[in-house]
Amino acid sequence: MSSDHEGGSSSSKTVLIIVGVIAAVIVLILLACAGIGFFVLKGVQQGVQSIKQAVDDVQLAQAAGDEFLADIAAGQLDAAAEATSQDFLKGQVGSARTNRLKQLQEIVARNPFLKDHTSRSINNLTINPGQTVLHYSVTGPDKSGSCTVTVRKEGDLWKIDGFTVP
Repeated sequence: MSSDHEGGSSSSKTVLIIVGVIAAVIVLILLACAGIGFFVLKGVQQGVQSIKQAVDDVQLAQAAGDEFLADIAAGQLDAAAEATSQDFLKGQVGSARTNRLKQLQEIVARNPFLKDHTSRSINNLTINPGQTVLHYSVTGPDKSGSCTVTVRKEGDLWKIDGFTVP
């Protein structure tokens, strides 16, 4: 009778060991899944944040380009010149601000539709880290045209880094 009891005890110990090992494996699998889930969630969060920053940057770049062209349309070339980057006229001699203003005056004089334009729209944009190139169609009362405004991040601000009229 005691041998049956010992055999039963041995088999119940074996069952307990097997159940314990299975439970430990299940706990390890759950912990591994939780760890993988954490890293996936963290990666997705960083990806979403990067996308949000890129969208914010494009919106700020567009706003800078629109404000620049609005200043030109309103005849406020001083304000438009102030919106340009430090490298806007790289290689020019003399006061950078005076050169920027002079260059804008010359561009507007050659393209009067810029000063009198009543509407503008972005046809295309090229996005690079820290820089956005905006291709505008500009419509004035007598004439229409196009221009390209390159906007670059300078510190926390978006500044006009290039302005061309074909």
